[in-house]
Amino acid sequence: MLDGRSNAGEASDVGGHDWQEVIAAARREGRVVAYANSVEAVNQRLREDFGRAHPDIELDLRRVFGRPILDKLDAERASGSDGADVAITELIPWLVERSQEPALKIPCGPAAASWPAAYLLNNAVPVLALDMFVIVYNRDLVREPITCYRDFLRADLKGRFSAPVLSSTAEFAWYHWLEETEGSDFVNRFAAQRPRQGWKLSALPATRAVAEGELAASSFSLLPIAKPMQEAGAPIEIVVPRKSMGLRFGGGVLGWSLRPNAGLVFLDYLMSRRGQAAWCGNAHSASPLPGISCPLDAGSINAYEAGRFTPEIMREYRIKWERLFGTYPEN
Repeated sequence: MLDGRSNAGEASDVGGHDWQEVIAAARREGRVVAYANSVEAVNQRLREDFGRAHPDIELDLRRVFGRPILDKLDAERASGSDGADVAITELIPWLVERSQEPALKIPCGPAAASWPAAYLLNNAVPVLALDMFVIVYNRDLVREPITCYRDFLRADLKGRFSAPVLSSTAEFAWYHWLEETEGSDFVNRFAAQRPRQGWKLSALPATRAVAEGELAASSFSLLPIAKPMQEAGAPIEIVVPRKSMGLRFGGGVLGWSLRPNAGLVFLDYLMSRRGQAAWCGNAHSASPLPGISCPLDAGSINAYEAGRFTPEIMREYRIKWERLFGTYPEN
């Protein structure tokens, strides 16, 4: 029998056991808790399909937005309290650091055996999916198509589109990337267009506002958010700019987990062709596995490096950003 309370340092212990023994132990544990940064549409597909694939293991998948996921995981580890067994986050450096301690379980199921080496970090952190930042606009409200970020400098769009606030590392990375690719003066000119910030919590409400006609466009969305709305009949166009960037999600089974076997089963499901198809949905995200339907190739996505954006760098950039955007009223 595998001990569900194995220590963080025992990262490779389970790998020596037969996979059916891991599954049997996971069924005895009966439940797996995962914290995820991934969008809720993805999470809901995973809940439903994992439940069909493993009906004897309850999946409690909770969305925790941005950097608070790391604070929550660190606090649970320090206190020894019952919490997450699996972490899924775009903040991959945290996972890699935990794997180096070592404080993550090594993926050991059948899907792990064939996982592409380029998408397995430190032998413990699979890159599970990649998403692209996209532009969305309402085709009933925008006469001239938007094709790139510089189009947001047009007079006809002034005050009619949304821009993200600095609520997560992804937004910091996006603004930095705009300065690097569009020129150091671009963000100043972009801010002068008085983008709307009333939909500031995430890309989801901003995209929904475009779909419902409250905004003409959003400069910051994700394909897994926008594509389902378009498929449901919303009058929106999705644009992947020629110069574009994205993000990648990594996963790991926590060494301090109280249900490590269930965690390993869930991670192996995510790495399987079935799990990848559920994650990517109807071509919403790019998979590291070949043959999973998506218009984007995982290898072509310029994913930002979360490790570049330390708390010190983000504090410094926030001062600059608030000088440009922070005086705008909520609207």
